[in-house]
Amino acid sequence: MVPLSPCKLLKFGYNDLNVIMNPGQYVVNENLSKEIIAKNVVDSVLSIIEKYKAKNFLFMRVAPFNYWPVTKDADKLKAGRCLLALMPGLRNSYLILKNWVCPLQTGLVFWGIGNITSCDDLEKHFFWDSYYPEAKVYKPSGVMAIIQLEHLYNINQLH
Repeated sequence: MVPLSPCKLLKFGYNDLNVIMNPGQYVVNENLSKEIIAKNVVDSVLSIIEKYKAKNFLFMRVAPFNYWPVTKDADKLKAGRCLLALMPGLRNSYLILKNWVCPLQTGLVFWGIGNITSCDDLEKHFFWDSYYPEAKVYKPSGVMAIIQLEHLYNINQLH
């Protein structure tokens, strides 16, 4: 059993990371390039390493996992290799919640707060520009995350 220690969380917006991995997929209306965004991510991670002496990073996708632009397995590995090359000594893992529940399956009658629709081609995009104030939508992803965290870090005290 791994002793429990303080956990530090670092969150990056999915679209920022997606721009880094798939630079041709979006048009950025600011003076940002994929290099600038990537540097910002690296600088933030380095800041966390310095401030908290962090060595372990867990990368996870954000909901609704099936409906975001496709993140190929090779891209996940490439992102990990890029970070490791820039920051020697880091250990990283990926939390995969790709089977996250579709909100409509929980009895909700519209996407988000009603101002968006799903994309017909789930291999392309689902723009999650809204949110669900419903616990029944988020609970399944939380349960899946806990199961994977227990496995990744050999802990069984999260229940």
